[in-house]
Amino acid sequence: MFSKLAYKLDEISASLEERGFKKEAEELDVLANTLEKLDMDRLREKLKEEGYLGLDTMGEALGEILKDKDWKKRWDVDEELAGLGDAYRKSKGLPIV
Repeated sequence: MFSKLAYKLDEISASLEERGFKKEAEELDVLANTLEKLDMDRLREKLKEEGYLGLDTMGEALGEILKDKDWKKRWDVDEELAGLGDAYRKSKGLPIV
């Protein structure tokens, strides 16, 4: 999972921008966004493999991850899916339990 690295890159980017390194900060932002997209793509793949958590659609499964803070316990997901789902919740500003 790349989300932890992406968040660290965001922090470094902000620091660089504060110091006047705007171009370098923008390049790090592009890299961070790419890493977050890779995690989101993997989350979608994993949800499909898991039958959308027993729901009918990808949208419903993603919605439940956002809606239910205890989603990992409710569906008893593996470590990879739990990490990807947590990264998704964090990207939306939601707490991770």
